[in-house]
Amino acid sequence: MGSKASQSIAARSAPALFALLLALLPCANGIGQQGLTIPSSHPRLWWTPDRITQARTWYAAHPFTPDPDDPLGNAFRYVCTGETSYAQNAIDLLMAFTISPDELDGTASDNYRWAGWVPLVYDWCHDRMTPSQRWTFMTRYNGYVDVLRQKDWGGPGMPANNYYTGYFRNELNWAITTYYDSSLADTFLDWAISTRWQNAFLPYSAIGGGRGGVPIEGSQYGKYMLDYPVGPLTTAKLMGRDMLRETDFYKEALFYFIYASSTGPVYDKGGARQYFQMYSFSDSEFTPFPAAGADYGGDDGYGNFVMEIANEWSGVPVGAYARHVLETFPTTTSNWIAAVDQGGSATSFSGLPLDYYAPGYRSFYVKNSWNAAATQAWIQVGALDAGHQHNDWGSFQILRGDRWLTRETPGYSNRTTGWGGSGTVEIHDTINHNGLLFSGNNWHIGAASGYQDGNTSVTRLESRPNHAYIAADLTGVYTARTSDYLNPDGSPRDDNPFAQTVVREFLFVRPMETWVVFDRVLSCDNTRFPPTVLAANVVKTFVLHSENSPTIQDADHVLITSGTQALRVTTLLPSSHSYATVYDSNDAGAGWSQYRLEVNHSGEAQSYFLHVLQARDSTGADVAASVTDDGPTYTVTMTHPTLGNATVVFTKGATSTGGRFGYAPSGTPVLSDLTTSVQGIAVTDDGPVWSGGSTIPPAKFYTLSPCRIVDTRDPAGTYGGPALAAGPSLRVFPIAGRCGVPATATSVVSNLTVAQPESSGYIAVHPGDEAPSGTSALNFSAGTTRANNAVLRLSADGLGQIGVWNNAPGTVHFILDVSGYFAP
Repeated sequence: MGSKASQSIAARSAPALFALLLALLPCANGIGQQGLTIPSSHPRLWWTPDRITQARTWYAAHPFTPDPDDPLGNAFRYVCTGETSYAQNAIDLLMAFTISPDELDGTASDNYRWAGWVPLVYDWCHDRMTPSQRWTFMTRYNGYVDVLRQKDWGGPGMPANNYYTGYFRNELNWAITTYYDSSLADTFLDWAISTRWQNAFLPYSAIGGGRGGVPIEGSQYGKYMLDYPVGPLTTAKLMGRDMLRETDFYKEALFYFIYASSTGPVYDKGGARQYFQMYSFSDSEFTPFPAAGADYGGDDGYGNFVMEIANEWSGVPVGAYARHVLETFPTTTSNWIAAVDQGGSATSFSGLPLDYYAPGYRSFYVKNSWNAAATQAWIQVGALDAGHQHNDWGSFQILRGDRWLTRETPGYSNRTTGWGGSGTVEIHDTINHNGLLFSGNNWHIGAASGYQDGNTSVTRLESRPNHAYIAADLTGVYTARTSDYLNPDGSPRDDNPFAQTVVREFLFVRPMETWVVFDRVLSCDNTRFPPTVLAANVVKTFVLHSENSPTIQDADHVLITSGTQALRVTTLLPSSHSYATVYDSNDAGAGWSQYRLEVNHSGEAQSYFLHVLQARDSTGADVAASVTDDGPTYTVTMTHPTLGNATVVFTKGATSTGGRFGYAPSGTPVLSDLTTSVQGIAVTDDGPVWSGGSTIPPAKFYTLSPCRIVDTRDPAGTYGGPALAAGPSLRVFPIAGRCGVPATATSVVSNLTVAQPESSGYIAVHPGDEAPSGTSALNFSAGTTRANNAVLRLSADGLGQIGVWNNAPGTVHFILDVSGYFAP
């Protein structure tokens, strides 16, 4: 009685039999699949008896009356008060929820994605629904989930997509709330956790575009990647599986949010409003100046996510930094989430590094302080395969104090003024960002619009006390040689036929609040799309945007002023260049429009743009900058009356090599070599930590036939017994060379199993040449066998080792199976 089989039969039977068997269900918890101990009682999503008690205490201090059309608000009030009228309101709205056949047959469903409240209302008001209502709605919604989970759009190949994350939330919540009632619950649970979470999202967050925590769909759509999973991931933790700690992504995403936000309130265009803002990128539909933590379309922005992080990492600096966000930024938090907040102390950002780098999306955030008056910038190298993406690879944005000095022209599907003030262009084109253009045949082309030949690559990066430096090869996203598609005017739709190589370097001289931007731009003969244009005749353009009209001071200097702040632009190379200013009229309205500075040059295939960008008070003294041609190198010299002196040496050529830098508060700087590698960074429980220089090569995934590497139940040996010793204990296993895993592998896709544990606890797994992280890879109870999928990073010493840390006070057997690996 009460077995999963009998409950599955009940779920397939008529409502009367369904009601009868529901009455026979046991009250005890059951052990579900995927490491979740799922209660048989309701509500089970988000709530435990203790959390309901806390919510009722919160409600007594924060009473509210939900709108009659707010299903989740009505359901939450019912949880807090037991007032059945509110449950009935929510149930009526639930029973009215439908998705049309046409929408189900389409590419994706917004109504399904938006309505994350549906499984919650079904669960929270479960005891007020009749058996017939439960049967009717469960049958209906099962059909929706089963159809939509199998769509390509929002499917396992799109882990950063907002549909993907919304579908994952609905699948996991629905599987849990119907687990003992529906024959499809196991299917949905396996799909959400195995297919979406373990096989798609975990590799993406560990090795792919998610590494570093940037939600790559942008300042508007990206936040859904953080907000949607709050409920189901918290529920999973309450049921014994802390999925938040199976990846560093969400911890990293907190610091993306912190570093991508202004250090103080910033004015929007015209100075009408002043508030904490974020760098805008990709599609922006609702506002050109996104607020840090703002809500879009009535949801709660980043507030729910940040509160989840504050509670998950309570007692360590990560949680305290999240508390500071909640106290400082204009975040809003849903009532049902605020009602169970555990509270905690806040820590200011002043102890954090000044720079942050997200390797997945190749985003470099730099600043000179954490004060509200700080100068800060975002170097957006970017990466392919982001939804809602613009052709903004290699762009950058700068703000100082309370004003933007240069930023992209944001938008969604609108158009702006074309190159030189002629015609119009689409908002996603490179010309609407601080990028580089190639022109010929009256075609003005930036990065390729599709079928790109490759991805971006960060080849050098370092964060040091006096400077921050990054070099990026953008060539792969500027060319699309396999595409012959044309626009109606005969211009190439995808390819940039004039671009041969594009490399950008940015060096921030921190004490001088000054950037040196060095662009290596090599053009080629265009013979693919007639008429032919020779490489030397291609016009190259350096693009820079501003809210106000730039002032051209002389042949080499431009001043951009915004309120009491200014950006002074010095063009050192090419020596023969011309300036043009354009009002970048945005058909979204004047509040979205900007001015554009175009620095143009032609006459040679290999060109160098060399700019010095000084952020200062509008009445402040200028940095005097000059360049000398030393044959194989260029030497840039910068001096300021009070901020010191700096020298930068760049080696010529189409690729970034060599170079030196020095800064001195006074006198002549002592030069040191610029890095030749990419400095590593990791987000720990204490926050971001920069390491020494280390190369971060791109990785590819290789499948293997499932193969067992470790089983401590086997006879004693390197890969066998004995069991992991009583904790705290550490055992290291070499993985490379076993089951087809090569020495070059950086990580393996694995299944971890623990068996015969003498006591409850957890194991943590880390690279064998690093200290134990303390982050649980698998929790277990005494006497139980538990398993979990994971992407495990390997040591970089050629042995490909993992360290397995047993935190339990008793022994436990450990089994490791692999099914694939990542390698350069």
